[in-house]
Amino acid sequence: MTPQDLEKYRLVIPDDALPRSIRHGDEEASGGFFYIPDFISCDEERYLLEKIEQCPKPKWKVLQNRRLQSWGGQVSSRNVLIPEAMPDWLVHYPPLVHRLAATGCFAKSLHQRPNHCLINEYLPGQGIMPHQDGGAYHATVATISLASHTVLDIYRWADDGEAVDSQHTTRARECDPAFSILQEPRSLLLTTGDAYRMYLHGIAERTREETSHLSRVVNGSSVRDRAIKAKVQAACGPNAGSDLDQYDVLIREKRVSLTFRDVEKVSKGLNALLVKH
Repeated sequence: MTPQDLEKYRLVIPDDALPRSIRHGDEEASGGFFYIPDFISCDEERYLLEKIEQCPKPKWKVLQNRRLQSWGGQVSSRNVLIPEAMPDWLVHYPPLVHRLAATGCFAKSLHQRPNHCLINEYLPGQGIMPHQDGGAYHATVATISLASHTVLDIYRWADDGEAVDSQHTTRARECDPAFSILQEPRSLLLTTGDAYRMYLHGIAERTREETSHLSRVVNGSSVRDRAIKAKVQAACGPNAGSDLDQYDVLIREKRVSLTFRDVEKVSKGLNALLVKH
């Protein structure tokens, strides 16, 4: 995929779901959400899952609602990356770092490619609270999903458009998602620019997606799996209602996500000299 190809994967967000400050064709708006199904092959997915499962237990950090691995180094409290070499199974086969750079999504970042990857494992019923990824990273995040689908809920700030001192004011988000994005296995979701900076994102802690959850999905036309696509279209269609809730659901299974970013501040200490390029 080339940067010229990327635009056709842009998601169209309803005007009433946009932050007020980027509505009405604001010339300052940039970036967006891009959903790319089948970004990796079935064989690549199986290989990645095998390599992740084979990682030693100390590599996993166990949290209350999921467990994760960190590759490429550790990000300090000062938003500086203490670098480590990426494993071959993220760099050479599959060549994910190169493939992501080739899309052009990191073209404006300092290193023009991701240098950090978080691998999260979500069991059915697990999720993550709505949040933003913070200032350590360039305003691009690339997430590849493995093994199962999920629904990513996108939220707006309740004080959208108002001047806020982030060091002294606790910001509130809207209670309900503005919209949602369904992420299939092997898909890539890119969030860039204003979409990265102006929204929050989270995954609800549930074991299945019901009609009410699927009705907010904005990328139904881009979904590749026919069974999933049919359920999303039914939930978003004119006949959606309580009758569908009894059977038209998607059951979650264990999902693994690979989230790539570019940490722009990198330590030049001894560890940096040991990193293989």
